[in-house]
Amino acid sequence: MKKITKANKAKAVAIVCTAFKDIDAVTSVIKYDSKKEERVRVLFDFCVSVSMEKEGAFLTSDEMGVALLFKSWKKLSFESAVSNYFKLVHYGISWERAPQMIMRELRLQKGEPKKNICISGYWALTIL
Repeated sequence: MKKITKANKAKAVAIVCTAFKDIDAVTSVIKYDSKKEERVRVLFDFCVSVSMEKEGAFLTSDEMGVALLFKSWKKLSFESAVSNYFKLVHYGISWERAPQMIMRELRLQKGEPKKNICISGYWALTIL
């Protein structure tokens, strides 16, 4: 595994988008309109960006899979949080849906354990 950098971030986002673009849980988060693919890309760009800042974004050695870790104890910088969340809301989920998404995130965080944990995900691009 190698860390995702600015140089290979686009490839990582493309892998995750390919794997998840038609999953109901993903399409229920974004604003559903004619710009669906762009909104999915914005959502996963956000996920990769946050993982990169929390030192948990990796590409497999063959560059066909992505692993994202969210270290609960590592906080985003204020500038990064504002920038990333603005892009997500404005270009991904829409301002109308933002309060609903914020409340959901707060409920999830409230139920998390208070100790340090890693939240992980692994996605691979499968070639048939």
